[in-house]
Amino acid sequence: MKSYNIFFSPTGGTRKALKMLNPFGEEVDISKGADIFLKKDDLAFIALPCYAGRCPDLAIRRLEAVHAEKTKAVAVIVYGNRAYEDALLELSDKLSERGFSILAAVSAIAEHSIIRTIAQNRPDEEDEKLLSSFYLKIMEKLESNHKESFHIPGNRPYKALKPSATDIKADKSICTKCKLCQSSCPAGAISLKDPSETDASSCIGCMRCVHICPAKARDISKERKERIREMLYATAKERKQAELFL
Repeated sequence: MKSYNIFFSPTGGTRKALKMLNPFGEEVDISKGADIFLKKDDLAFIALPCYAGRCPDLAIRRLEAVHAEKTKAVAVIVYGNRAYEDALLELSDKLSERGFSILAAVSAIAEHSIIRTIAQNRPDEEDEKLLSSFYLKIMEKLESNHKESFHIPGNRPYKALKPSATDIKADKSICTKCKLCQSSCPAGAISLKDPSETDASSCIGCMRCVHICPAKARDISKERKERIREMLYATAKERKQAELFL
């Protein structure tokens, strides 16, 4: 059996949580859609971030490059300490449609990609201990060949996707045009000719360009960030814990 960690992780939190859950998996970043072919006896831990209670549509589309032969999978959703709502159920459904057999499902927490003081520095040591215990339970289920169905929280139909409200812009006075953001953008939303320009219709607001910009030239507007901050401090201050469903 070969173990894989397959992820869409624009700012690194999803990848970090997945690595804590399965430290033995071969890493596969699907942010740019590279094909991967899995065998029936492989085990795939597949992790996506949660945006407003749903899986990012682009991340779901990237799963089309992951090919399975009734491969066992662990569906993993990583969220910024507010709520994952229908995202874990959505991911599990999409993986089943792609030919995976769902062995288990996990929700985990990472530092919020926009308001970094929410779940700051998570996943942390406490998260790692809990996720490590999940791994052992998942392996026990795999070895026992236990096939009883289990419940994954969420609703069908899923929560309606809101139109993208991204407004990421670059401060042209400090942008060095290094093009790191352009080469790293999973949506191809940043101009090759002028990396300070962003196509708002393509941008998914994943914050990768903001996270990696060495000049700190990119961000959303102060007004929108403050609205998000106020909402999160009202709903996401209490520490939430990872959950295992199997």
